[in-house]
Amino acid sequence: MTDPTRGTPFSGLPGGRYRDPVLLQREGERLLWPSWQFAGHVSDLPAPGTALRLDLLGRSAFVLRTAQGALRAFRNACRHRGTRLIEGDAGTGLAFCVDGRVRCPYHGWAYDDSGALAHVPEAAAYPGLDRSTLGLDELAVSTWNGLVFVAFSEPAPSIAAWHRAEGPLAGRRVEAMRRTGEPHIERCAANWKVLCEMLLDTLQLDVAQPVLRQLFAARPQCAVEAGVVHIAAEIAGGDAASWSVRAYGRLLRQARESGATDDGGWTRLFLAPNTFVDVFPDHLRSLQLLPMGPSETAVREVVYAHPDASRTARIGRYLAGRIRRRARAGEIRLAERVQRGVDGSDHAGGPIAGDEAGLRWFVEQVRGLVPEIAPDEAPGSARRKPPGSRRRARR
Repeated sequence: MTDPTRGTPFSGLPGGRYRDPVLLQREGERLLWPSWQFAGHVSDLPAPGTALRLDLLGRSAFVLRTAQGALRAFRNACRHRGTRLIEGDAGTGLAFCVDGRVRCPYHGWAYDDSGALAHVPEAAAYPGLDRSTLGLDELAVSTWNGLVFVAFSEPAPSIAAWHRAEGPLAGRRVEAMRRTGEPHIERCAANWKVLCEMLLDTLQLDVAQPVLRQLFAARPQCAVEAGVVHIAAEIAGGDAASWSVRAYGRLLRQARESGATDDGGWTRLFLAPNTFVDVFPDHLRSLQLLPMGPSETAVREVVYAHPDASRTARIGRYLAGRIRRRARAGEIRLAERVQRGVDGSDHAGGPIAGDEAGLRWFVEQVRGLVPEIAPDEAPGSARRKPPGSRRRARR
């Protein structure tokens, strides 16, 4: 990484990076599809036959719990006519496959939990059909602390590196947590990288996110370890202007004083390229940025916690939810304002502060994996045809 103490300033990405459809397609091919994408939690797939759908930039996959209890992932398309196999719940993507078989709603082709083509209605109508060649396309799937990840294309990086950077999750038994409610999905009129950079930027808290800044005892500190960005701060909130921040801080302080927990900190883990995991003393939040187009992103938030019906736990969940909603609304508004700015200017990419290690690391990853588009590759700038080619084409 560039030395932040010497040399020329480290510049951010130019404005064209946030609005170019060709670059977005390349980001899918080189950065997003080959990476581990958060699909859900192991508790979302509790029994054989349960399935979970995940869509990303025009591609769809599903994870299936097999009869043996394993998890397998497949492209979400029938090998017959390409029909989407698993639709699932509109909010969660969850579905149940009777007898562990995935049945196509178009012609009734059925696949077993290994992905093999198990049944073809009116099979005699397809002379010479070789079922062994028409199984579902399998994808890589892996779990990390009870969280389920899928890679849409090869080569998927090893998820083992994340284990060297999971200190904030130690002892939290994330695999035993459960969703506290339905996932929250909100569309934001901004490029996915705008949101990534905002969530990695700690300098903007004082100005743009006063609610979050009041929650922390000091500005969060950032480091990069084993390819995972860590942003951490102690939670205080005692003298915050917001009553919900004061109440949540007091609740966590009482929990520490009573011995219910020895943790009073917050850590944000950035699992590149587009998933954040916020670790609080009493819950965990996943935040996934799913690009829908060059200037549109679906922000998917899911909260997990250990089952606890006590009054204290209920109050804590309410207060934390209130703080998250206010922070999320501010982030969405600001991201859309940034997008309007880069759309309406020839922004060249301003300097990034030397202590913004996570933001610098992300920008370098994007630059390294998705190079700039050459002038003759830009939309509407096709290579000049040789003289006479147009005349010859008319003959």
